[in-house]
Amino acid sequence: MFSILLLSITVNAGLLRSRERHIDFPAVPNGPVVRKTNVAEYLQNIPPATKFKQSLTNFQNTQYYGDIIVGGQTLHGIFDTGSFELLVLSSRCQSCQRYGYNHSSSTTYVEPQDQTAKEFHFGSGPALTVTGYENVRVGPYTVPKMPIWEIVDHNIPVLEISKLDAIVGIGPGEADRTTPSLMQMMGITRYSVCLLPQDQAPGYMIWQDADPRANPAFTPIPVEGEVHWGVRLDQVKVGSSAFACQGGCGAVLDSGTSLIAAPRSSLEELGKSLVNLSPDCSNMHEMPMLNFNLGGVPISLPPQAYIARMVGVIPPSVWDILTFRPESEVVMQCVPLLMDLDTMTTPMGPLWIIGMPFFRFYYTTFDIPTREVHIAHASSDCEPIAYPVPINQINATDGAGVSMLKQHEKSMEPITINPATLTAPNLAALKEKMDGKF
Repeated sequence: MFSILLLSITVNAGLLRSRERHIDFPAVPNGPVVRKTNVAEYLQNIPPATKFKQSLTNFQNTQYYGDIIVGGQTLHGIFDTGSFELLVLSSRCQSCQRYGYNHSSSTTYVEPQDQTAKEFHFGSGPALTVTGYENVRVGPYTVPKMPIWEIVDHNIPVLEISKLDAIVGIGPGEADRTTPSLMQMMGITRYSVCLLPQDQAPGYMIWQDADPRANPAFTPIPVEGEVHWGVRLDQVKVGSSAFACQGGCGAVLDSGTSLIAAPRSSLEELGKSLVNLSPDCSNMHEMPMLNFNLGGVPISLPPQAYIARMVGVIPPSVWDILTFRPESEVVMQCVPLLMDLDTMTTPMGPLWIIGMPFFRFYYTTFDIPTREVHIAHASSDCEPIAYPVPINQINATDGAGVSMLKQHEKSMEPITINPATLTAPNLAALKEKMDGKF
């Protein structure tokens, strides 16, 4: 779910979207209108994609973006497992200080006969958009007349200071969705996310990745979500002491989220184990491992995953939602990468958002047709590898696998983030649309 920092929703797509049962597509001038109620029928003639590993540029450890070409114009896009449409920062936006896409400069842009406006409510604020159709390319994959949403106005301040031009939704959506996604139109049925954990290190999207079921380094995680990559979360611990989700929670695996978001009551319990964290990060390696189960699979995140050095001025919107606030709003201090999320319920319990801290330590493969997630440890060049102890055999309480992981990461330096690139979630919109699905 894109929010540049965290949690996002859209009015008609995303975590809490309304249901749409049919759509006309391609629905463009001089092109046939094809009425379908089953996307699979429309897509059956699209050939399968070939594997492509795309490098992602790290922007201040809060955004990872890769090139996407829209109408012949190269944009910086965040590939977001938590949303479903392609949004581009448009020259139509009169109030924007910058833009990435200009429809007037494109020879392939097609304006709809009845142009529709739509407001998307992201965690970092709303964006007003209008529809269009455009040729889109990612690496070797090209789609003609792909539906796009041009951002013509927004209240997302971080868009003005970042290098981000596009939000590329790659979430699965509902299984019976009738609007073809960019992934489907490109013939991509499987993709992986891998972010290197070092400060300012790049990340990678691996499109049409190899089948993880054929690689013993991977461990499957059952997906429970109907719309998102939602999984069951339970037994969140520091060391052997469980402090949250003993009865179960729901978690969304979200590549567009910078932090981990959880109910404040849960994170306050975690804070009791972090009271000795030094402001200069000198004892970060002494902080506890964060352990939990995803779909019954034990996960361990070292302190380097959920603690970072903040440097800069913290905007009020970020200050208000940080669970563990620094000593002042002008900061150069070690801070946990955790934020408050008002209690919202999924079918499995309270909602958590698991973002980039997870992807920096686990190579994660998403299989769209089967709705499966598989995870492995990652090598220094973002290739899946088997750890000395397989993930599904780690005892997350005090097992050998956890000890080796902690020792392996002990010398890693903390990452540095600029809090000005972090923004608050739109919790009011989230509550308004909550219907129990995720």
